[in-house]
Amino acid sequence: MFIHNRQQELITLLLQDKEWRTLEEISSHLNCSVKTVRRDLIYLQDYLPLEWKIQIEKGKGVLLYKPPHSSSTDIYLFFKQNDLTFQILDYLLQGKIHTVANLAEVLYMQVSSLSIHLQNVEKYLNQFELQLHKKPLRIV
Repeated sequence: MFIHNRQQELITLLLQDKEWRTLEEISSHLNCSVKTVRRDLIYLQDYLPLEWKIQIEKGKGVLLYKPPHSSSTDIYLFFKQNDLTFQILDYLLQGKIHTVANLAEVLYMQVSSLSIHLQNVEKYLNQFELQLHKKPLRIV
């Protein structure tokens, strides 16, 4: 699962209050088309935690249902855990993956596609004055 910044912003917008929001209002806020908002809502519906629901009703708009026992931070944590950058970090911290090829294999992607995600991991690690070494693949 990959969540775009726009999709995270969409969830944030829906979490702000418990009011119905029209697709036009959302698309204006996100600077994208109504069709893109619809696609994002369908995509997000498939990946929300089990008890979370996105309601879409013609004439009313969109409403995000959050279970009473859940907090807004639960959804952000859920998406971060499913974010590819954090999946890569998790594999690296477990210490079981030692090559880029092994990492690509467990993530079911090509090595060439993985390189851009490894750059994102490097940027993230730099915030903590850590580095990503590739031979062998590890965090130092």
